[in-house]
Amino acid sequence: MSEAGPPIWTIVVTSAVVGAIVSSLINAIAQAIERRARTREMLFKAAVDHAWRHRDHAVEIAKEFKQKVSITDPVFTAERYFRLFDHLHRKKRLPDEPRIIEQRRIVDRGPFEDDPNPNLRGHQRAPASPSTARGRCLCRPLWLIKQPVPTRSGAIV
Repeated sequence: MSEAGPPIWTIVVTSAVVGAIVSSLINAIAQAIERRARTREMLFKAAVDHAWRHRDHAVEIAKEFKQKVSITDPVFTAERYFRLFDHLHRKKRLPDEPRIIEQRRIVDRGPFEDDPNPNLRGHQRAPASPSTARGRCLCRPLWLIKQPVPTRSGAIV
């Protein structure tokens, strides 16, 4: 005697449903991984762009004020920007590092022209001109360091 089992069509339909569920789960996981990789790639590209812009801006300031400066290697600057952008993207705020807290305090306060303490963190003033009652602020950015930087032509800025 033969035993009666489930009809063949139920086995086919059940295996098709299980296959579709497993396939959609694998697809959802792959999409999440791809989305995370794309986001990190976008953050990395923004960090590298900012690092090079940071370097170019420092060179422009050095040329304008005719000062010797040392610029941090763009690789290290990009790494710092990437950490900041990544933290900002994940937590929606900047990290609570002492350096960030100090920069926040300076940005919130701002280097105003009527600042009573011009010696704070390299804060300098140009002499007042007859057209203005106050001197113009010549603040040196925090990222400028006093070491020579070679340019493309080999001259030291």
